[in-house]
Amino acid sequence: MNGLLFAGWMTLAAAAPAAAWLDLSPEDPAWLEQDRAARESFARHMESALPQDLLWGVRVDEYFREAPPAGVEARIEEARQSLQRGREFYELLKPERAIQHLQAALKTLREIGAGMPDLSLLEETHFLLGMTFQALGQTSPADDHYRMVLLLRPDRALDEAAVNPLVVERFERVRQNLAASLPGSISIISTPAGGRVGLDGRPVGRTPLTLSGLSPGEHYLSLAADGYRPWFGLVLVPSGGLEKKEIYPEEGARIERVRLRDRLFDVGAINAPLADAQSLCRDLGTSWLILTRLFRREGKTFLEAGVYSSSRSDVGSLGPYPSDDASLAQAARDIAAWMRGERPQRLVVRPPELPPVQPPIRPLPPPPAATPWYRTWWFWTAVGSVAAGAAAVTAGVLLSRDQGVRIEVLR
Repeated sequence: MNGLLFAGWMTLAAAAPAAAWLDLSPEDPAWLEQDRAARESFARHMESALPQDLLWGVRVDEYFREAPPAGVEARIEEARQSLQRGREFYELLKPERAIQHLQAALKTLREIGAGMPDLSLLEETHFLLGMTFQALGQTSPADDHYRMVLLLRPDRALDEAAVNPLVVERFERVRQNLAASLPGSISIISTPAGGRVGLDGRPVGRTPLTLSGLSPGEHYLSLAADGYRPWFGLVLVPSGGLEKKEIYPEEGARIERVRLRDRLFDVGAINAPLADAQSLCRDLGTSWLILTRLFRREGKTFLEAGVYSSSRSDVGSLGPYPSDDASLAQAARDIAAWMRGERPQRLVVRPPELPPVQPPIRPLPPPPAATPWYRTWWFWTAVGSVAAGAAAVTAGVLLSRDQGVRIEVLR
């Protein structure tokens, strides 16, 4: 499924009600930049062709993504307060009390996980825990927390004017040890496949995925897939080894929306079932749904578009349009004309299919060369027969002669 769902809301004049636009192009790694440029060009021409500007106040792809868990904001505030109390006790030179509040903040933040907009609170919690453990002389847990800080923000630098120089020294030592450690790898699969993976707060790709060159030890791993509850947790990367992680997220409240979108993706922009398209229109609160798809023929990119009304049964099947700027401008004008009630003549006509490629005919192997007569079976059979006859004659002659052997039979 395409991770670059391109969507927008368009507010038109009274004669042209609001419409939602959803791109169903498959994600092709070899054409990512070209497809992105084509979509951006098409968006600009849509803004020009429609009566009013193309608005992006609500993204249609967010309609399919699982909403954050209820109460997540309250829990983030709870963690923030625990973090603040831990900082205050650290500054009051009460490290034991500080650790209690900081560990409570860490536990809450890890439970919230993917519901957080970013991992900056986790980073700050780890840093304060590192300083507090160092103040207690517990260097091993201090180093563990400093390591997590550097994983979450590798370029973080400490100012000796604001931070204890001993903390700066130990922090930089952990940085050096981290760079010198033997890296490991992690292999991640998920059901469904195509989940968006984050490692230590940064997006790294989609499942199935293998990441190498990772520092050994714990890392924060997250996975998000439309229609499923986000997953967040710790994964342990072995030094010089490979960790395999299988993730099976639970279905969320929006799974039926995703299944509807998947059906549209499977059939394409111009073949969507009218009932599905109209259902999506109603759910989005719009009167029109515009589906587009980029596809390839003979090494060239084309765009096709389907225009669906929430209340009418006629469907605008437009295209194919080459992906050059002028053709995409024409596509936008044709869509706007269809929504105004006009019927452009440019209906979908597929580019000619290439004839099926026949596999090359493999020539028959040459006949084997004639076997020399002295290697044939009949020649050596005859030789064997002659030799056997000669041996028999020789034996008879020898036996007929007086050999000087006397045999005497005694009774």
